[in-house]
Amino acid sequence: MHSGRPLIRIKSRALIFMLAISATYVSVPSASALTYSDGSGNCQAVVTGTGITSSSAEVTLITVSSTDYCVVKFKDAKSYVLTIPNSITTVDYLVVGGGGGGGSGGGGGGGVLQGTSYSVTAGSNYNITVGAGGTGGSGGGVTNATNGGSSTFATITSLGGGAGAQGNQSAGSGASGGGGRYDCTDVNSCPGAGTLGQGFKGGTSSFGGYGGAGGGGGASEVGKSGNINHVAGAGGNGLSSSITGTSISYGGGGGGGINDNSNAFCGRRTSGLAYYCNGTNSTLEINGGGTGGSGGGGQGSSFGFSGGTQGQYENATAGTANTGGGGGGVDPEDIGGGAGGTGVVVIRYLATNIPAVFNSFGLAGSATSATYRTAITINAEVSFASKVTFRVNGIVVPGCKNRLAIGSGSIYTSTCTWKPSKRGGITITATATATGGSASVISSTPIRVQVNNRTLAR
Repeated sequence: MHSGRPLIRIKSRALIFMLAISATYVSVPSASALTYSDGSGNCQAVVTGTGITSSSAEVTLITVSSTDYCVVKFKDAKSYVLTIPNSITTVDYLVVGGGGGGGSGGGGGGGVLQGTSYSVTAGSNYNITVGAGGTGGSGGGVTNATNGGSSTFATITSLGGGAGAQGNQSAGSGASGGGGRYDCTDVNSCPGAGTLGQGFKGGTSSFGGYGGAGGGGGASEVGKSGNINHVAGAGGNGLSSSITGTSISYGGGGGGGINDNSNAFCGRRTSGLAYYCNGTNSTLEINGGGTGGSGGGGQGSSFGFSGGTQGQYENATAGTANTGGGGGGVDPEDIGGGAGGTGVVVIRYLATNIPAVFNSFGLAGSATSATYRTAITINAEVSFASKVTFRVNGIVVPGCKNRLAIGSGSIYTSTCTWKPSKRGGITITATATATGGSASVISSTPIRVQVNNRTLAR
């Protein structure tokens, strides 16, 4: 006859198992949906993601060649799902991977991929990932630099940049390769490799003894090498994009770290380019650490360490956030290589929800009357790029046909100088004809103005 103890043991195990499942379940963060807006409500983007906040992404309304666009910029290193708005079937995109961290060599820049008229399905969801910047390392081997993370949109993937080499670690390969370490001169084995179509390999040291480290590769060119002892190479330059309405460079390589034992800040003179060290401050005529490449590359450190507290004086900088720039490198005996800059994903599409309206229309100063034969300004503000024609009693005002409205987003202004030629009650109207976007022709609400006699005769 059974004692019943096995049955009690089974229940206890079941209870423990259920509690474990429950604890695991509640610890998993849930995805949330946020609506990002440009502020006026003309551009909105519905985004879903785990741990996203109101600052993880942003939406702006821009105007390019009289055409209005909504621009959605994903900034935090997270995963997202973007719901394509109704009526949108194509988008422009920019996908930038995270920059590699600096070691001795500078970190490589993240990959930069961009394109226009990418086909999408209205109302469908598209996955987006923003790659994190790589961790900064050290010149010798206290901590290791890491590659940047990849960024993605739909089927498009931009790789992260490679980590800068250091004493115990080879340069990382990636979109652009990390810079070779100090004293490493072989152009094949020292730098990290780049990826065709995304970036270039890193630079090397120019000297086998007291040679500064190579700069990280950039999205548009190979990382550089220092041309005299101690001095490090610059990071390779990145690529520019105007998808946000402003030309910005992305994917620059980080500058390499100096190689000097002076326990001082070292660099070169502007005149004659002679090498020198400054023991009191980091202001140098030309920094001995490699310059970061355009596109957010970090500056390499100019402090040659030989004793004391590691990291106390190093001045390597991180790659710029949301550019995919590589981090700057440091001296072989120092720590504190710059982190790579986070990547970014930007999606742009036509702004189709902007209402075509006259925001305001009337005489200057909100006047309700005018004076015979005396000039006064008629002001029109419309919500879209257009040309405005002004009429008095149905007749076009001289010089006021197809007056270009100047502005951006949903605010454009146009003016007309009117000198009344008749007295009494006058009706003023205007029409705005679109020069781009989805609006066509709209008319203002008529305003009634009283034209009075002049108080003084000429």
